Amino acid sequence: VWQVASAQTVPDSQSALAALSAPAFDPASTVILEAADASSQPGRALGPLSPAAVTLPVSFQKAGWLVLSDTSYPGWVAAVDGQPAAVLHADYAFRAVAVPAGAHTVVFDYQPMSLRLGLWLSGFGLAVAALLGLAAWRWPVGPSSS
Repeated sequence: VWQVASAQTVPDSQSALAALSAPAFDPASTVILEAADASSQPGRALGPLSPAAVTLPVSFQKAGWLVLSDTSYPGWVAAVDGQPAAVLHADYAFRAVAVPAGAHTVVFDYQPMSLRLGLWLSGFGLAVAALLGLAAWRWPVGPSSS
């Protein structure tokens, strides 16, 4: 995890690789962000935190970027002082969040839509199975003893 004061925005991942390999690039002071990054949408609210959550207290002299050197992957969400923040694809493979000047708490959490969808579908399937089991027990099918 590190803090940088400035960002350089490039059009895409190929441009990010080129910028990272430029002799003048200094990763301690600048982060490379991709303009074509689909995850650069405004952040969504955090749900209950998962075991993958990372909570980081930070203090910035001036506004900048907090860069986390974990692999960027769709499903990461972030909050700065509890407010949703956009998670940006940084330095080709990592994640970054804009942070204002001052002391803040930044939380990164992995909350992929696929996991939530899977949990909802599993719950729905269990409910249907329970209802079918209850119906079979309540109204048995078979020969009657009349």
